[in-house]
Amino acid sequence: MAIKDLSGEKFGMLTVLEYAGKSEKGYHSWKCKCDCGKIVVKSGKGLRNGHVTSCGCRHKAKDLTGMVFGNLKVIKIVGKKNRSALWLCRCECGKYVECYQYNLERGTSTSCGCLRSYYAKKTRSCHGESTGKFYKKWSSIKSRCYNKNTPSYKNYGGRGIKMCDEWLDFWNFREWAYLNGYSEGLTLERIDVNGNYEPANCKWIPMEEQASNKRNNSFIEYGGKKQTLSQWSKELGIGKEVLSYRYRAGWTPEECLFGKESAGKHQLPRMNIPEYLKSK
Repeated sequence: MAIKDLSGEKFGMLTVLEYAGKSEKGYHSWKCKCDCGKIVVKSGKGLRNGHVTSCGCRHKAKDLTGMVFGNLKVIKIVGKKNRSALWLCRCECGKYVECYQYNLERGTSTSCGCLRSYYAKKTRSCHGESTGKFYKKWSSIKSRCYNKNTPSYKNYGGRGIKMCDEWLDFWNFREWAYLNGYSEGLTLERIDVNGNYEPANCKWIPMEEQASNKRNNSFIEYGGKKQTLSQWSKELGIGKEVLSYRYRAGWTPEECLFGKESAGKHQLPRMNIPEYLKSK
């Protein structure tokens, strides 16, 4: 039976050059040239069914010798395990460790383990500060920007507000804070309420001042002066809930601040209103 001439055909990385006779097992063999330049003899059956596609170079481990991955410098290959090359690496701390090639290339192996210890200590150090209030400030900001389970996320991360990359590191944020006026009792204010948490858009202010700058505050303007209900309450000595009730009931600014001349001129909503909320 005549065999099909495969000369000139290409199978994967192999180009068939000429017929090479039968192998010891009786298979028809063909001399092929691999794309890498190597000349090999392969069986026609293996070429046709796709089991043979190269001289073997395709399955060889990439030479990583001398390459650096994080804190690891590759020294030499030491074997193969779980279908991956195993490499001996030297960490910057001086320790030697064996790493799988796929872990090095994917970035999951970047040290002998010393980096994990370093960041664990750094985290514990951060949480040492968290017993105070400053770390909690940073953590709270980060949470409302990125944690969808945080109740206030919808008002921050949900609106596209983020923390700048620099401040995602606690120590960078801490350094900026102390160099820019932070002290106990102050809180971080965004200059543009629609902007991100970043140095150019933030400043430290008293908590009372920030409370007056919230987007959901109610304001009363009277006599050329515009203040929140809390600020008017403090200035005039009127209970905030009294002002809040008058404001929601639609009283004029003057009526909210000083009461009505006659209670009969104002129709109260049909609900049980505590006597102390009813202005004279």
